[in-house]
Amino acid sequence: MFARVLEFVPKIDRRQELIQVIKHQILPILQKQPGYLDALSLFQINTERAMAISLWSEKRFAQAYEREWFAKVQELVKPYLATPIAVNCYLVETELCERLENALLG
Repeated sequence: MFARVLEFVPKIDRRQELIQVIKHQILPILQKQPGYLDALSLFQINTERAMAISLWSEKRFAQAYEREWFAKVQELVKPYLATPIAVNCYLVETELCERLENALLG
């Protein structure tokens, strides 16, 4: 399993709008992608920082999404962000989270 982790700071007064864009525009794009498993959006308590984590069955699927769709996604969220998006990628060590892997790949 592979994870793409996005870190950013949403504009304070546009957070709810950002959540709606993620829910109604970005998630449908992700859900159509081969190898996409699930996503988590995290908003840090007592700060404005946020993260979005997408989980993929294989690195190649996440890379294809990056090449083909991520520029469009960035344009969709740009009006709602106070900072650029920082992207990091990780191999998910599934031996440590077998229940998660089973639930997602089920």
